[in-house]
Amino acid sequence: MTGKSKLVAFLTGDTLARAEALSREGKRKEAMELFAKGGNFTRAARLAAHLGDEPAAVRFSLQAVLGDGAGAYGETTALQAGEILATAGHHKEALFLFELGGGWAQAARSALKLKQEGRAARYYEKARQWERAALYHRRAGAKADALRALEHHARYLQEELRGNRDGGNASHLLETDMERAELLLELGREDEAQAILDASPPSLQGAQLLERRGRGEAALKMYLALEDPRRALPLLKTFPHINVKLAAKVLVACGHGAEAGRRLAAKGWSLDAAEAFESARRWKEAAQAWRSGRQPDRAAKALEKAGDLAGAAALWAEAGEPKKAALLYRKAGVTSGLSKPPEEAPRKPEPASAPAPTPQVAAPSVPQTPGLAATRPDLAATSIPHTPGGGLAIGYMLAGRYQILGDLGRGGMGRVYRAFDREVEDAVAIKTLLRAGPDQKQEEARLLREVQICRKLTHPNIVRVFDLGRLDGELQGQGLFVTMELLEGEPLSDRLEASAEPAEALPLEQLRKILLEVLAGLAEAHQQGVVHRDLKPSNIFLTPQRVKILDFGIARMAAFEEGLTQTGLVPGSPHYMSPEQLRGAELDGRSDLYSLGVVAYTLLAGHEPFIAAPSVGEVLLAHLQKEPPRIRETRSDLPPGWASWLDRLLAKDPGARFPDADAAAEALRDLTH
Repeated sequence: MTGKSKLVAFLTGDTLARAEALSREGKRKEAMELFAKGGNFTRAARLAAHLGDEPAAVRFSLQAVLGDGAGAYGETTALQAGEILATAGHHKEALFLFELGGGWAQAARSALKLKQEGRAARYYEKARQWERAALYHRRAGAKADALRALEHHARYLQEELRGNRDGGNASHLLETDMERAELLLELGREDEAQAILDASPPSLQGAQLLERRGRGEAALKMYLALEDPRRALPLLKTFPHINVKLAAKVLVACGHGAEAGRRLAAKGWSLDAAEAFESARRWKEAAQAWRSGRQPDRAAKALEKAGDLAGAAALWAEAGEPKKAALLYRKAGVTSGLSKPPEEAPRKPEPASAPAPTPQVAAPSVPQTPGLAATRPDLAATSIPHTPGGGLAIGYMLAGRYQILGDLGRGGMGRVYRAFDREVEDAVAIKTLLRAGPDQKQEEARLLREVQICRKLTHPNIVRVFDLGRLDGELQGQGLFVTMELLEGEPLSDRLEASAEPAEALPLEQLRKILLEVLAGLAEAHQQGVVHRDLKPSNIFLTPQRVKILDFGIARMAAFEEGLTQTGLVPGSPHYMSPEQLRGAELDGRSDLYSLGVVAYTLLAGHEPFIAAPSVGEVLLAHLQKEPPRIRETRSDLPPGWASWLDRLLAKDPGARFPDADAAAEALRDLTH
């Protein structure tokens, strides 16, 4: 370096040092002049901007980049100078001038050239270009800022629509709302997202958004509202736990009525299944479903379409239309049964009876498997109606129709027997109420109510109850009997005894299946106004095909409850009773959900939540006041979602539980394992 260069560097350095000192002292004008004198035009321009001296700021900015060439531009505004620098590729320096001149959109473009998307988004917000601001906020990962910008944009579009009668911006507003909803879902604000979707008309964008976010059922509903079921059809595979009735609507709309009918029938929705089968012109399946739904006239019409005239005639007779039955019998070439309706036709004679056994002679052995070929007994009706233990003897013919085959055990209000119904030639279970005493009338009233309630419930997950009768012969006046579906399998309580430790507990997928079937049965009962009130493992029966809920004997229905509960008596089983049931409060289906929560806890932990309580009174108090032990303390392998689902069922406040069995089932289907 020459001596002259050293002198210049010394003098310049001294000038810049004095400029820095003056700037710190707040003497900006003097500092600006010294920075310019020392050749730091960028600092000089910044100070000029602070002083509000735009011409100086522009001049110094141009000098910082163009040097002596800056003089060629004469008097130039900040925006013009910014454009000059941006065109030359000096975006960093141009940003300052755009900010100075309020050119926010130009500043945003320069920021993007510098790959500063977050900064560009803020500039676009100042320019009130909300949509672009949202785009770059989102690219920068600032979702909340993107949402704020989109909310501004939505308000702008709404104002535009109010002033524009042709609704030209409606589709743009819908797109914006869908973007807002998606951001809200990403931010975990699902209720707000749903509010937007509910307020918006159904749209393809909305359905696809719901599908992307894994909300298959909501997406399916929107596709149906758009009358576009073909798009919904693949969701049935992607989301296999979608509500069966919704899935059936899609299948029917896509021409798969038979599959819809099978799904609905499996869930016990006979009438819906029948309509689905009819849409596919599957008349025989439709007839079967109509009959299951107690619509023999509709079943008869379906069989007529299927060409089964004799079968249709029998159904018309069942529906109380003997003339229609006779006409179809004649068309079918059937002469028997024309003089009388089929229900009045004489019964075929019973087989000859063998000599009656004496009390000392054992009754012949009888097959234990239900079914016509296996269970048709040829036993004599014994003259000994009951055994020394108070039960009915094997072979006894009850009500001239039901032949006792064996003892199945004791039920909640009496004994339960396997019997053969000679009239319909099928095996049934019979529950009897035999004992006499001061409470007999009340117990009979409860049994009567069980029949009245359960005959109303025709669901595959609820045991079928057929009829009620009074015990006759030597037992006259001693009680009632109920005939019901005969089940093969075991109660859930037996499964619990076999798996008493968590390590031996049911696999989660198997447990989910059991709980979903119980919830399906409860949903049907609750829709009919029935609360079980005593849901527990011994009242949940596992058959090879499905789960069945037993014993609605202490259930209440408004039409039957008056006068049937003793003062101060709370019906139910202590380990499974809801807090509101213990308090004697008015119950709804959420009480059964609490009981199911105790059942689920027991299946997961191997024991009830309050098993350590020293007495029944302590158990009841715990259900009223204590939170159950955390299930993951016993089952550390349990996914958190399962624990949360269980906590919600076991909430002390019914309002904190799932609103109904369908909602609990939907949440259970979504749990991972």
